[in-house]
Amino acid sequence: MVLQFEPGYELATIKAKAFRPPADWSKRGEMGRIIMGILREAAEPLSTRDITVQLFTLRALNQGDQALFRLMTKAGSGCRCRTTVPRA
Repeated sequence: MVLQFEPGYELATIKAKAFRPPADWSKRGEMGRIIMGILREAAEPLSTRDITVQLFTLRALNQGDQALFRLMTKAGSGCRCRTTVPRA
């Protein structure tokens, strides 16, 4: 389509769209609530990886999917930085 209007345009300069997870993964704020629940129930401090493993278990996600695991670890890390857990 682009080449119809601009034959000399370099298609390589067009950036790919960012990955958008499907709508059925989680609704707005759901992941943060799940992570907060995991942290509240924890007896000791948890790493982001530990939180992701528990998140996968709660959501019945395939833990063998490494790309999804990395994505959820990054997302969970962002959630952890913005929230605080009240001490019991």
